Amino acid sequence: MHPAGPQFPPLLTPAEVAELFHVDPKTVGRWAAKGRLRSVRTPGGHRRFLRSEVEAALYAGRRVATDTALSVNEPRHD
Repeated sequence: MHPAGPQFPPLLTPAEVAELFHVDPKTVGRWAAKGRLRSVRTPGGHRRFLRSEVEAALYAGRRVATDTALSVNEPRHD
């Protein structure tokens, strides 16, 4: 048996977060840039979001941004 390596928290891509909130991935990037949703950067510079924080925002039913007319519970109408 090999000893367990470091355990990393599950991370989501902007596209995965966008799908959960029914918004465009660019919107998720803007939320992160404005501090409305915390993100970490990969060594390559890509944003990743902690699954636990994203789920907390979803389950709390709170809006992450005020610059969108959609709430997290409303379907997207494009």
